[in-house]
Amino acid sequence: MRKRHYSPVVIFVAILAIILVTLAILVAFDVRLGYKSTDGDYGFFAAITLPNGKIRARIADTPLLAEKGLGDLASLPSDHGMLFVFNKPGFYGFWMKNMRFPIDIIWIDESLQVVGINSNVATSTYPKVIMPPLPVTYVLEVNAGLAEKLGVEKGVKIEMRD
Repeated sequence: MRKRHYSPVVIFVAILAIILVTLAILVAFDVRLGYKSTDGDYGFFAAITLPNGKIRARIADTPLLAEKGLGDLASLPSDHGMLFVFNKPGFYGFWMKNMRFPIDIIWIDESLQVVGINSNVATSTYPKVIMPPLPVTYVLEVNAGLAEKLGVEKGVKIEMRD
């Protein structure tokens, strides 16, 4: 039996094609994992119960979404937010890059207790990085003023469900 020898160019093109097909499949899979929300966007959401109400928070579940956050959105529905979930407690910094409206940043520890709130964070604070007062596992971003309206304060326990 005769052994075939492939040129390095053919091998390179084959590997590149495999990588591109794999990336296309991963992108398509990522979009189909979530469900379509009422605003036409794909993603996973959590129902978050606070002392004086509930909000629906999109989970920043991909690195790209976590980096972008609420940046570039013109506005956020009054009962919506974005939830960032980290693998372990830590001091995770946030900034207002490409933000078009002020927000409240709610810092939450691993036991779902609020450990701090930055209220009415202005878009003009960019490039300043805003840090939590203690290690956090969750960070919830909502429209400015909503944390106070919903009774969120340091020490409050929140409930989350998918």
